[in-house]
Amino acid sequence: MPIFDQSYRPYAGPRTGRIARIWAICLSALLPSLKNRRLRLLLGAANIKFLYRVVILYTSDYTQKLGMDQVQQLLKQPKGAELLAQFLQGQLLWLFIITVYAGAGLIANDLRSGALPLYLSRPVKRTDYVLGKLLALMVLGSLITCLPALLLWVVSAMRGFDGPGLEALGTLFAMLGSSLMVLLVFGLAVLAFSSMTTSSKSAGAYFAILYLFTGVGSKILQKATGAGWPVFLSFSDLLVQAERWILGLGPTPSSLAPGIGWQSLLIATGIVAVCTTMLWWRITSRSRT
Repeated sequence: MPIFDQSYRPYAGPRTGRIARIWAICLSALLPSLKNRRLRLLLGAANIKFLYRVVILYTSDYTQKLGMDQVQQLLKQPKGAELLAQFLQGQLLWLFIITVYAGAGLIANDLRSGALPLYLSRPVKRTDYVLGKLLALMVLGSLITCLPALLLWVVSAMRGFDGPGLEALGTLFAMLGSSLMVLLVFGLAVLAFSSMTTSSKSAGAYFAILYLFTGVGSKILQKATGAGWPVFLSFSDLLVQAERWILGLGPTPSSLAPGIGWQSLLIATGIVAVCTTMLWWRITSRSRT
């Protein structure tokens, strides 16, 4: 049959649900990252601190039974919510590195190759596209935050370091909530920068400036003024204080300002709103070109 005689035949097969579409976009971003040898090395290096914490938990228990007070003092570490808070705080730098490495090009590469209009020409909404990319970053980030923190909580609870059952369960839910909050902020921030350019290196550089320069500038202002408000200018310190507030802990001693946890969480919520708005605007404008 000649081509000009063929009429348009719409797709008549089964249509997948929205969750399946989001998961497909997530896998398309996640699987290439997991196949990357350098990223796997980064994930392994990031979890060394988790293994160290587990060894210390077991070692401190045995040294206490053996009466080795001096060794126990050297291996002393916090328990319960403070243990999880310090662990998650120590993972922020690793989370930054992995998020930049895996996420800086997630949208920028689609813009450069022209794949974004192809995504949206299918039965894929803008929300599905963003959620799929964000889910991929959150899954990667959870491998060095939520998952090891959960295992650390299990080990700590088994050794009897987390207090009564209800208290330990509350610590678990608070840890999961604070981890998801941090993953959401990191993921949306790097995706927002990725949507602003067609170069993954530029997107990574923008996010690095936000993370590193705000942290350094905040500490300089803290030492110069002796006040606590510069904490709100630091991307990392802001998330640390919000994490501690969710876990029911006070601010870190270096913050120089009591009672800033809920304010930090409020600002983090504002960052999420700004990044979401930026993503929606950029994807909407580029999908029409």
